[in-house]
Amino acid sequence: MDELDKQVEQDGMITTSFKKSPPMSTYLVAFVVSDYQRKEDKSKDITYRVWTKARAINQTSYALKMGMKILKQLDFYTNISYQKYMSAKIDQITQKDFSAGAMENWGLVIYREDRLLYDEILSTTRTKMNVLKVIAHEFTHQWFGDLVSPKWWKYLWLNEGFATYFEHFIAHKVNTIL
Repeated sequence: MDELDKQVEQDGMITTSFKKSPPMSTYLVAFVVSDYQRKEDKSKDITYRVWTKARAINQTSYALKMGMKILKQLDFYTNISYQKYMSAKIDQITQKDFSAGAMENWGLVIYREDRLLYDEILSTTRTKMNVLKVIAHEFTHQWFGDLVSPKWWKYLWLNEGFATYFEHFIAHKVNTIL
């Protein structure tokens, strides 16, 4: 959620207060404690951040750039503003052994490292496309699955159906190499 206030206590501890979150499914609540580094950008009052280990921070530029483009396209095609209805920030973070591959928590998308990191020199074009598609898929879940959730798990196919469609559709819209 969006940060409201941060206070440094006398003992060096930091207390951070956040805005009240909207109602959400409990499986979408997440927080991360790490010593990661971040790359950050801001556009239209939304803060975009990509977090990873220091050794891989130079492999996050592509995810940051594409994430910003993808979010703008999803705003446009759904006609639902991410900033207005969800949050003024979106964080993407890597986890070395994240078994799910990726998870669309509310405003915090967690990825296995190989799903988000892209090395401009060493990675393949296939890796580049896979990173683009997984970001599009997970960001789509911010709308279909997070903002709007089915009543019960048997309707999960709706979330995945929209995410799979937009994964390809939005990737095609923002991709400038194919």
